[in-house]
Amino acid sequence: MVERVRQEVFEVVGRDRKPEHGDIKKLKFMKQVINKTLRLYPTVPFNVKSSLEDSVLSNGRFIPKGSLISEDAEEFDPYRWGPERVKTIRPFMFFPFHAGSRIYLGQSFAYYQAVDTMSRLIQRYTWTALEGFESKLDTDTTMPSRNGIQI
Repeated sequence: MVERVRQEVFEVVGRDRKPEHGDIKKLKFMKQVINKTLRLYPTVPFNVKSSLEDSVLSNGRFIPKGSLISEDAEEFDPYRWGPERVKTIRPFMFFPFHAGSRIYLGQSFAYYQAVDTMSRLIQRYTWTALEGFESKLDTDTTMPSRNGIQI
């Protein structure tokens, strides 16, 4: 996954140039990775919706109490955010910046900052996770790592 993002950055931005505003739309896979990351690890985790009780949908699908209501919700699959599939996502199904009248006005700037930061890191560094290390997150107003990030 990281290699695909790295390849996209090198193709669109190059190895030395700082990303420009026009590059954001071209870095499609990176945005998919950012969206999936924000869905799995929201910046404000108390806004995540889950099933309050056991439910059965109109199509017969059983949703257990406490479930995140999404197919393969726990799986890291940035392809879910590809151009065709993203069209099926309704506004309040994914809202790291909220939705409707309360949507965060700085959403575009936040995406630009994320793309800029990730691009610059990818251009300069290669990293891998420490073998056997598993990050443990605290759920608070934000989601800090209890034991840091070891790379």
